[in-house]
Amino acid sequence: MAEDRADASTRDGGWFARGNQAAWIGAVGVLLAALIGVAVPLLLASGDDDGGGAAAPTTPTTTPSAEAPGPGSTPPAASPSPSPPASASAPTPAPTSAGSERWHGTLAFDSQSKELDEGQPVTRDYQAGDLEISGWRDHYSIKGLGSTVLSLWPADATALPGYQDCANTVDAEGVDDHRLTKGMVVCVRTSEGNVARLRLVSLPGEGSRATFDAVIWAAE
Repeated sequence: MAEDRADASTRDGGWFARGNQAAWIGAVGVLLAALIGVAVPLLLASGDDDGGGAAAPTTPTTTPSAEAPGPGSTPPAASPSPSPPASASAPTPAPTSAGSERWHGTLAFDSQSKELDEGQPVTRDYQAGDLEISGWRDHYSIKGLGSTVLSLWPADATALPGYQDCANTVDAEGVDDHRLTKGMVVCVRTSEGNVARLRLVSLPGEGSRATFDAVIWAAE
């Protein structure tokens, strides 16, 4: 009888133990599932923080281009074009206008002729220039050489002739020579067309040579 109770007790205790064991296993399973449900998101979040996960795509940045000017805006000024290099050649002199003064000074005659078309008058060999003085004692004359012509300005004139005055008188009544008289004024048209005015300052008899106050103007 005692063995029967012991066996019954053992059977009851074993069933209880087996029932408790099943309950504990179920509880542990639920707890593990809960822990796994919490731990997995934490691990994933930790992986993102540590750089272990895939990098988030980045949006490329672009430099904004210059916008076209609006209707009321002023467009930017264009850069000036580089200037061409200056020419190394010498500048071309401007043409001389008709009537412009080429030379003014004292013109002295001796036994040689004078060339008036060189700017400042120069001495030439016998009869090789525009003008010469010829004669002896008080009978001296001024003579035009080649195509050079002379015209005597009136002695009673109140003013000296200018360029146009001399050009008109030599074109109207030019001759090849005039006798020298003190204070005379002679207009000249040279072989190259230039115009001169000669006012006698000294006769050859008063010195070694005749001298004139002279002005030479450019031809037309």
